[in-house]
Amino acid sequence: MIMNKNSRSITVRNASPQEIAEFIREVNGKEIRKFKVVYDDGRIEQKRLFTNSDRIGYLAPRKKKSGYLFDLQGVYVISCDLPQEVDRNAQFERNAKRLMELLEKSGLWSNVRKEIQELLEFGYENYCKQDYPSRIFNPDLAYNILHWNVKKMDFRPRYAGQEEVARCNEITLNAIANAMSGPENEYQTSVVGRSYDISFSYNAGQIGKPMWKAYPDDTQGDGIKRAWYSEEYRGCGNGHYYLAINATHAIYYEKD
Repeated sequence: MIMNKNSRSITVRNASPQEIAEFIREVNGKEIRKFKVVYDDGRIEQKRLFTNSDRIGYLAPRKKKSGYLFDLQGVYVISCDLPQEVDRNAQFERNAKRLMELLEKSGLWSNVRKEIQELLEFGYENYCKQDYPSRIFNPDLAYNILHWNVKKMDFRPRYAGQEEVARCNEITLNAIANAMSGPENEYQTSVVGRSYDISFSYNAGQIGKPMWKAYPDDTQGDGIKRAWYSEEYRGCGNGHYYLAINATHAIYYEKD
């Protein structure tokens, strides 16, 4: 078996079927990775290999469950390029500071900015070692900061032509920007989107309104500006929920 920082490989003719299966199992970990299979005749194929006991199988293209027995006959080497390990502490710090800058500029979620600053001072790796990390910071939000799960809010309506779709989306985003920069205490909008029912809500923290479930214990009338963006499955009431970080983008918070 050959190993370096980013790639692992095994020469088939020098290994037993059990050793090959163990190699694939170890490289895969909790997922099914794509391996490069090099044959004796020089052919190269990309296959998603997996194991079942000591048997080796592969997934058909574009399939998640359809597996077939993999024949090792004529295979010279199997290799897999692994992603580089990253410094999670540095990555979280970089993304957290980027998020705090955006929130400070938009004026939103001053309470969350404070929580993020406290987490930065505590240290992300120290946070991950805690038995009950939720006592320090929301684990879902920490994960989404680490991986920068931020997206542009999408208000394109389902029932509209191509030009109208783009125009409606731009009008909605402009309305949100005007509401958040103006004297309004609240602003809400919703649209039947292409795949989801889309909604947005903004509260300047000056009036009492029911809070979104992400922060159910927050006190109204505290002057904290908050904004939410959600994508719910049509007719279901469940979906994906985000904290808006400015008038155009939101960070993923939870799936319900």
